[in-house]
Amino acid sequence: MTKNAPNDVGRAYVGWMMGGLGIARVKQADQQSKDEQKPMEALGEIRLSTMADLKGCRIVSEALAGSLSNEDYANYLTNVYHYARFSPVIMAAAAARCCTENEGLATYLLRHSLEEQGHEKWALADLEKLGVSGETVVRARPTLACAALVGYVHDLATSGNPAAIMGWMYILEAVGADIGSEVGAKLSENRGGVSAPVQFVAGHGAADASHFEDISRAIEGHIQTPEDRRDVCEAARVVSYLYTTMFRQVGNEQAGWAWS
Repeated sequence: MTKNAPNDVGRAYVGWMMGGLGIARVKQADQQSKDEQKPMEALGEIRLSTMADLKGCRIVSEALAGSLSNEDYANYLTNVYHYARFSPVIMAAAAARCCTENEGLATYLLRHSLEEQGHEKWALADLEKLGVSGETVVRARPTLACAALVGYVHDLATSGNPAAIMGWMYILEAVGADIGSEVGAKLSENRGGVSAPVQFVAGHGAADASHFEDISRAIEGHIQTPEDRRDVCEAARVVSYLYTTMFRQVGNEQAGWAWS
C-alpha cells in the first residue's frame, strides 16, 4: 500500500488537473457563446472591469484626486503621443480591408479616422506647456504595453480580422466617456484653468460621450457574424489589459520603459 501511494497521489493530481481543465473549457465555451450571442453585454462587462482596473492604478487615482505630478502627467502624454499618431492610420487600414465585405463598417471607420487625425498634436501642445519639447517626445520611447497595444491593433487591421479593432475603439471611447471629463477638470483646476495643458484629455472627455454612443450603435449595426462579434470582444479584453498595464508602467508600478 505504501509502495503504491505515490502513484495514487499522482493519479489524484492528474485527475485534479484534468478536472480544472474541463472547468476552464466550459467557462471558455460559455464566454465564447456570450460573445457571439450578446456582444454588447459582454463588452459592457469588459468596460466595468477596465474602469475598476484603471482606478486601481496609482496615476489614475491621483489624477481623479487632483494630485497627479507634472512628471507622471508628462510621461502619460508621451505615451498618448505614441499611440494617438497611429490611430487614424490603423482605422483607415482596417476600413480598406472592410470595403468589399462590410461597406457600412468601412464607412464608419473612415469617418472616425478623419476625426482622429492630428490628435497627437494636442498631446504635443500640452507637453510643450509642461516644458517638454516636441523633439524630446518624438525621440522618447513608449512603455512596453503602449508599444504592444499599437502593434496588436495594427496587426488586426492589416493582417487579422479588421472588424476586431472595434473592440479597441470601444474601450478607449468608454474610458473617455467614463472619466475623461472628470480627469480633465481636475487637471485643469490644478494647472491654471483655461490655460492648463489639458487639450488632449479635456477634448476627448467632451467628445467621447457621444463617440461612445456612436461606436455602440456601429457595433450593433455592423458587427453581425459570430466570428466578428467574438473577435471584437476578444480584442476589447486584450486592449483592456494592455491599456491598464500602460498606466501602471507609466506610474512605475511595473517595469515598462524600453529605453529613454
